[in-house]
Amino acid sequence: DVTDDDAIQNLLEQFKRICEAGRIKRHGEDCFFPPLDNAEQKIAEIIKRRLNENELPTYGFERELVDWEREHKFSFDPVQREAIRLATAHKICIITGGPGTGKTTILKGILHLARKMGENILLAAPTGRAAKGMGDCCGDKAYTIHRLLEVDPVTKKFNKNEFNKLDCNLLIVDEFSMVDTWLAASLLDAVPETARIVFVGDADQLPSVGPGNVLNDLLQCPRIPSVRLQHIFRQSGGNDIADKAAKINQGITPSPIEGPNFHFIPFETPEEAKLHLQRLIATGVRSKIDIDLKTDLQILVPMRKGPLGIIELNPFLQDLLNPGVPRHKMVGIEWSVGGRVMQIKNNYDKNVFNGDVGIVYSIYKEKRKIAVFFDEKLITYQDDELDELQLAYACTIHKSQGSEYPAVIVILDSSHYVMLQRNLIYTAITRAKGHVWILSAPGAFHQAVRNNRSTRRYTRLKERLG
Repeated sequence: DVTDDDAIQNLLEQFKRICEAGRIKRHGEDCFFPPLDNAEQKIAEIIKRRLNENELPTYGFERELVDWEREHKFSFDPVQREAIRLATAHKICIITGGPGTGKTTILKGILHLARKMGENILLAAPTGRAAKGMGDCCGDKAYTIHRLLEVDPVTKKFNKNEFNKLDCNLLIVDEFSMVDTWLAASLLDAVPETARIVFVGDADQLPSVGPGNVLNDLLQCPRIPSVRLQHIFRQSGGNDIADKAAKINQGITPSPIEGPNFHFIPFETPEEAKLHLQRLIATGVRSKIDIDLKTDLQILVPMRKGPLGIIELNPFLQDLLNPGVPRHKMVGIEWSVGGRVMQIKNNYDKNVFNGDVGIVYSIYKEKRKIAVFFDEKLITYQDDELDELQLAYACTIHKSQGSEYPAVIVILDSSHYVMLQRNLIYTAITRAKGHVWILSAPGAFHQAVRNNRSTRRYTRLKERLG
């Protein structure tokens, strides 16, 4: 008979062989997948080279900013001014802060100075929706990182790399908390050594879906110039979302919870939650904000499964938000023209990426295909490609990262217990620009605010940066 000791010894011997074959990389007690280990090492090496360079001259910096302030009848506060200076004087810097803390205003100041210097500027974000929002705010075209790096649809590799660099003097990347180790390494590899890099993001949001915890690791390196924005500027109309999100981020349940733009509705059962949803969609949302419910309202939930998960909610919401339109069942889903859908896999051939949201333009039942309108482009899917799409009236909070919506309804059920964490609810609330409604089962919202435990990400980037 094999004893426990024999079994353990056998496992250790097999593990040693795997390490010797290079299939696992060891750093002391830590074990890494070698390609991921290499990507993390590359990030550290590139950043350390940038940190070893001297500050860049900032002649005329103050005068140009004063001119911009005079033109826009606005004054930067000292922290914002320091953020702009760091972004102008260093080869790499980080600007982090929650909603309402002035990140967009700082970007406008950085871009004003870069344009005055005649610099070639590139703007990027991880998702199409985040890139569009960034471009609209900054008055310039912004790209998804995949598009910026010119992903090859066949090989899935990037055409922009260490041998074929991006053409820029300044690269600004928004929503950087979403960028994982793989993508960060590829992006840094492609930036010319002469260019400056500015990473912008909210470090208190959920970390990237992919491996790593890049933004937070970089923020823990004191050598990297960074500014953490904490002052919330008053929003027009007394919008209280940013204030309450900041309290939640500190583990404080807002009191009162209800406010001009932040709304709280308790429920006892999933059936009651659906009744609240019906009322909000019928009259409640539009009594507060004049929007197109089909495109500007997003329902967010922590999980896919369960009585209030997206699998159950989407058909229910489709009947409420796209009524009276014929349904066509393919691959187990009832599709309808005008329906809201989300791409859930990167498709390099079609140039649509995980998280992109579109509207069904037409359905060809006989030909078994669907055409979807995504941000100025029409994409056709055959029925064997429809597993790349899902209904998107409701989506998970993870999938909403990098997006903003005029109105958001967040549903927190007791069946979501395992997911009720502070950074999850904070991420959900901060997706709303105009109004947010929290629908909560007994204790669910308070549980999420109190629970600051999140799954630990095992990385060595902080140690490698020294």
